[in-house]
Amino acid sequence: MWNLGTKDIKKCCRQGKKDHEKNTPRFIWISFLTLLVGMLVALYYSTDLVKALRSQPPRLIAHAAGALNGRTYTNSREAFDANYTKGHRYFEADFSWTSDAKLVLIHDWTATFIRWFNAKGLPTLKQFKSINMKHQMTQMTLDDLYSWLLEHKDAYIVTDVKTNNVAALRMISGTAGKLKERFIPQIYALTEFKTVRQLGFKDIILTLYRLNLPDEEILEFVNNNELFAVTMPAVRAMSTSLAKNLKKKDVFVFAHTINSLEIWEKLQYQGVSGIYTDFLTQTDLAKMRKFQRYPIPSLKENLKVPERVATP
Repeated sequence: MWNLGTKDIKKCCRQGKKDHEKNTPRFIWISFLTLLVGMLVALYYSTDLVKALRSQPPRLIAHAAGALNGRTYTNSREAFDANYTKGHRYFEADFSWTSDAKLVLIHDWTATFIRWFNAKGLPTLKQFKSINMKHQMTQMTLDDLYSWLLEHKDAYIVTDVKTNNVAALRMISGTAGKLKERFIPQIYALTEFKTVRQLGFKDIILTLYRLNLPDEEILEFVNNNELFAVTMPAVRAMSTSLAKNLKKKDVFVFAHTINSLEIWEKLQYQGVSGIYTDFLTQTDLAKMRKFQRYPIPSLKENLKVPERVATP
């Protein structure tokens, strides 16, 4: 048994105090690091937290820049301006190639070219720019779209490229500069995903209107690849369980092209979270009655989706 005197006891106390003062900062620092590591691990493995940090897709996307005075599929400067003023910030735009391999905003060189330009054939870029659109509308080239985005810093473009999608996205990737982050490409084949991601596009939409794949293959793909959303024709959303099954996997689902609040409400019951629209606005959604659970509607009686839905 130790025989400690008063001096020894005081010495031990002083030493203990010094050791405590010396080790306390170290203990606090170790505790802080442990807490920080724990929080980072929790953040990494928490799906909810990760999703909270990601941008959420919008409820509405203005189809072909949105309608202008009742006119659809114009992709015109005036349509972009009018629908931006109405509150839209996400715009689907149609891209087609000119005869000299330049991208311009037009749905097609047949019916739409005749309808809004009163012209036929496949023009060069110079020829396209020289034609007067009907109703005092202004056509858009890719450079015009870049200029518009610079003026509207919170606007985003969802691409709908009619032919040679990857080549078009490669052109945009190489010429858009910092504006590239404001483009959300649609892909039309599962094999396009890897290439488009390598081009530097962070948010990618898989659109199904050209893709005839079974639901199981699409569900397997979304399990292994992170998408901004999946877009499908309204008929498919209403007549199959695909949209519901995608929603169960926390995949955002769009349907096109919807111009009826009633149909939009019914689509929500089917698992659809957003729509491409010509006419609906955020103001319209605010007026919509609280969502109720609907029975699956009759496609023949209630949906009445025009044939053009298959080619938005």
